[in-house]
Amino acid sequence: MAKSNKLKKCLMFIGAAAVCFLFFAVVPVLYKCYKYNYSGIPDAVSSTTVGLECRLTVTANASRIEDRKAFADEIFGMCRSNSFRTVKLSTDVTGWPSMLDVTVYLHRYDIGRSEPEMRIRYIPPDNRGEYNIRDDADKYRIIIE
Repeated sequence: MAKSNKLKKCLMFIGAAAVCFLFFAVVPVLYKCYKYNYSGIPDAVSSTTVGLECRLTVTANASRIEDRKAFADEIFGMCRSNSFRTVKLSTDVTGWPSMLDVTVYLHRYDIGRSEPEMRIRYIPPDNRGEYNIRDDADKYRIIIE
């Protein structure tokens, strides 16, 4: 009888230790994912360049976009400074793009599962390749759909 009580206590201790280990191992990982997904800092997930036009897929990493114009300006600034976390624009071969077409989702897991939250286009004044987003930013027209 005494051996079975010791065995039960030992198994309960091992079970409690396993639960504590899983809790302390899993919770920080989940918190890090949550913190990134709701940081509010936009990030480019993919980019495609066709001729002089660059198409970006961007995640807002927020539950909603409060001010669409301010968000569009932030995305344009991040494109011009090439400061996205995941994707960097390649400008060494073809130079800076002259047009941008940005599709925005709230979170990475929304891509392909739901409609985009918004679409932003940056168009130069005459649709010719004379302008680029870095040097001629003040000449661009922003269209938010």
